[in-house]
Amino acid sequence: MIVPTLVEILIRAGVKKENITIVIALGTHRVMTDTELETKLGRYVVDNFEVANYPCTDEALFLNMGVSKSGIPAWINKAVANADLRIGLGTIFPHMSSGYSGGCKILLPGVCNDTTVEEFHARECFSENRVGDESCPMRRDMEEFVMGSNLLDFVVNVVTTREGSVFK
Repeated sequence: MIVPTLVEILIRAGVKKENITIVIALGTHRVMTDTELETKLGRYVVDNFEVANYPCTDEALFLNMGVSKSGIPAWINKAVANADLRIGLGTIFPHMSSGYSGGCKILLPGVCNDTTVEEFHARECFSENRVGDESCPMRRDMEEFVMGSNLLDFVVNVVTTREGSVFK
């Protein structure tokens, strides 16, 4: 619903189709199938744009962007790290260790390699349960790193229904 509209807005603004890459924020999840990509992005997007749907274990696809304040290494997908404009698209809902999803979490750890994701998950073991708390230390750490590294220019966060569909 949203990605086709977003890419059309970018094209109308003068961005060339070949300069748009859709990066799937997999974290440590498996690569999506073509059917899953079509469901998530729409056939038009899958057929007309580069879709970076890469495993987090392929070290050659990631660039070391330094470390967060708490020492978590940030290995970011090169397609994101080297982009001129980065637009995050996601949803916001309560999260056990980062307070809530959305925003910077789409990048860190969403488009990071397994080393970064594992470090974040290891820190979860030692964090207080802060579901929905914007002052969560891990959340602040992610936001400070992403904003300080200029890795996110704009965010589109959608509101979902209880069933998980986009609220209209």
